[in-house]
Amino acid sequence: MEQLSLTFDIPLALISPEELYENADHFIELLKEDRRFERKSPKTSPRSLGEYFSMWANTLPDGGLIAVGIEDKGSVTGCDSLSQSELNEREQAGRVYCPDARFASKLVPVTNSLGKKDFVLLIRVQYRPDKVVYDGQGHAWTRIGDQKHELSREECRELEIDKGQVDFEQEQVPDVIYPDAFDMGRVDQFAQNFRKSRSLSYENTDEQILALRHLGKCELGRFTPNVACVLLFATDPTGKFPGCRIRFRRFEGEQEQTGASYNAVKEYWVEGNLAAIIEKTSQILDSQIREFSRLGPDGHFRPDPEYPHDAWFEALVNACVHRSYGMRNMHTTVEMF
Repeated sequence: MEQLSLTFDIPLALISPEELYENADHFIELLKEDRRFERKSPKTSPRSLGEYFSMWANTLPDGGLIAVGIEDKGSVTGCDSLSQSELNEREQAGRVYCPDARFASKLVPVTNSLGKKDFVLLIRVQYRPDKVVYDGQGHAWTRIGDQKHELSREECRELEIDKGQVDFEQEQVPDVIYPDAFDMGRVDQFAQNFRKSRSLSYENTDEQILALRHLGKCELGRFTPNVACVLLFATDPTGKFPGCRIRFRRFEGEQEQTGASYNAVKEYWVEGNLAAIIEKTSQILDSQIREFSRLGPDGHFRPDPEYPHDAWFEALVNACVHRSYGMRNMHTTVEMF
């Protein structure tokens, strides 16, 4: 058989994992371990392979490849020495020890280090953009350069949020201490209203009510608030979310001017938890809205506000509640002209 030389149009390091998988017959013996490629001995246990399925499934942008039958230092030992059942176990390692991984596999012919015809089990693991992938032991891994890195609990949580698995509001905030940093009057009011609406007994503590409403977790006798709880009940959420405040400005005229012509006649910064800033801002707005005397259908003159209370109050609530607090430094603005 004639030996053909290959001419690469681009450096081998720039070829994607998918292209490497499709053209493995040409590339596999040339590859070294990097951000796309992992070499494993045929003696590697299927359970251990589960970590590498998790690793590639969590590695941007394209996942990577596992070549079973090539030693860490590059020696090609092949998989021909494995029994059929041992080979089957390694081919099924992803399904058994990392079931959330998405992968394909094939056998690639090679010449082993002894000069004999052999084959390598090549596994292509896809990156999963929709979820964090854990191995069978409940650990999650990712690839940094040519090294496998175990994700910490905090890193897993951040990745789950980035992938849309966990709502940002459900992220735990253990460094905002409960109850010291919280407005316990509001917490008690919320818990009492909830008990009344659901006909619950007072055997449930306020913390259990908060956990029941997905505002945190009770673990080992301690309540840990999440983002939603901090925004709703913390005395000063701006320590964690600087944008949890409102800037109110009233301008003279119909447009905002700048420089020497700057025409703001009232300006306030309102801070606190969401209920507090909504209450305080509504009081400011109420004081700034003019009243007119209008003739009612009964023939009597009545005071009538310039803008209906329900309309501007709903706009204020929507601005505070429906914004993204993931943009931690972006405050809410209310402007009047």
